[in-house]
Amino acid sequence: MSSKNLSKWLLILLPIVAAAYLLWPTYSYYQLNQEREALARDSAALEQWDVSTVNRSSRRGMVA
Repeated sequence: MSSKNLSKWLLILLPIVAAAYLLWPTYSYYQLNQEREALARDSAALEQWDVSTVNRSSRRGMVA
């Protein structure tokens, strides 16, 4: 009887473990992609701030 229960548990747990193993690269890529997008937003905002600062300085006669 114990062997029958073991096979039932294996039939339940093995596909779950296999699915988690196969989905892990997708999850890792998704997390990495979110970090890249956040970095790109921050870099773009920083670049825009730099450009506006240079434009204001040049209007006042200051060169940055």
